Amino acid sequence: MSQLLTTPITYQPLWLILFTFIYFVLSYTLSSTNFLLRLMKSFPTLLHEFGHAFMCLLTGGNVKDIVIVLSHREQIATQRLGYAETLMTGRFNQFATMIAGYLFPPLYLLLGYHALIHQFTTIYLVLLFLVFLFYFIKTSRKLFPGLLIVLTVAAIYFITQHLNQNFSAIFIYGYHFLLSTLLADTILTSMMIIRVYLSRNQTWDGALLKQVTKIPAFIYALLFIIVNLYTCYIIIKPIIRTWFYDDGFYF
Repeated sequence: MSQLLTTPITYQPLWLILFTFIYFVLSYTLSSTNFLLRLMKSFPTLLHEFGHAFMCLLTGGNVKDIVIVLSHREQIATQRLGYAETLMTGRFNQFATMIAGYLFPPLYLLLGYHALIHQFTTIYLVLLFLVFLFYFIKTSRKLFPGLLIVLTVAAIYFITQHLNQNFSAIFIYGYHFLLSTLLADTILTSMMIIRVYLSRNQTWDGALLKQVTKIPAFIYALLFIIVNLYTCYIIIKPIIRTWFYDDGFYF
């Protein structure tokens, strides 16, 4: 059992940097009409909305629906990449629900990074499976989460059974790409938080938290940015150390 949970996957920082750079380039060169970019953004968006929904349930509320918007036309109509329809029951329930959204993507980035470093990637895949299963149960749109569940189960099966060497290589690249997507999105989200705060937007999570707690939105913006930047620091620090003090990057 322990061997299944500690499937060894090599940490390759060069791939993490390359994939992160690719995500940045695509984000700034491709418009939202590009399906590939919308698909890449769907993963951190899913974790964000899962954070809202999960904490709402955990603190006594209810979740009616979770939607990840993949259609460009619907994104334009709703002005959202995703949303969770929740029924909140009190101030603490509202607070926990609203604050969780921006905290879950960096949390899963840290979990994924430490799972890779300490070779517990199978456990991380199981955690992702539970997220996708929760999404599948709560959403009114079953196709996308159903595909995610199938892919995750297949990855867990192949990587624990060591059935295919080529699949292991694909999994390594895919895992690094997953982390790099979260890493790049964490940085981009920090920039977005600054932008929406300065624009005095009243619909983002920090402004809604201000209405519930009377604490200035600036405090929440600062909190989210600190969490994001600290998470990025933890990820990037060993990469820099590898570059300057070890034997350089490797494939």
